[in-house]
Amino acid sequence: MRISFYLRFICGLILTFTSLSKVFADSNNKDVLVLIDSSGGNTYKLAESIKAGIENKGLHAVIKK
Repeated sequence: MRISFYLRFICGLILTFTSLSKVFADSNNKDVLVLIDSSGGNTYKLAESIKAGIENKGLHAVIKK
């Protein structure tokens, strides 16, 4: 009974640490965000504003029509 508890506990710790390491590894990547705008006008201006904010944070953003 205790062995299965310890085994589940250790497996839970391993899963927790591997998921946390993936989160920290993904935060170091430079992601590409694609914003799709088909209407033009105010929506395109909003997309440009969002793109500028993303690029100020060091990421790359693309607006596609």
